[in-house]
Amino acid sequence: MTLTTEVQTVVGVSHPLDPLSRAEISRAASILKDGQAGAESFRFISIELREPDKELLRSGAKTVREADAVLVNRA
Repeated sequence: MTLTTEVQTVVGVSHPLDPLSRAEISRAASILKDGQAGAESFRFISIELREPDKELLRSGAKTVREADAVLVNRA
């Protein structure tokens, strides 16, 4: 399942490769739970930072923080 959504959240991170904050993880889980993952049969395995493209980091361009999530549908 792929979910694409745009959410603008200002989060105090000092580096683009810093792990997701507690607030970012909660926001990602909330977005997923509003969709199909809201069913009781889904279990979250992990939510972690999707690392930005290395070329963007090298150039100093502004990067967008994204999360990758692994869920299991036990149904």
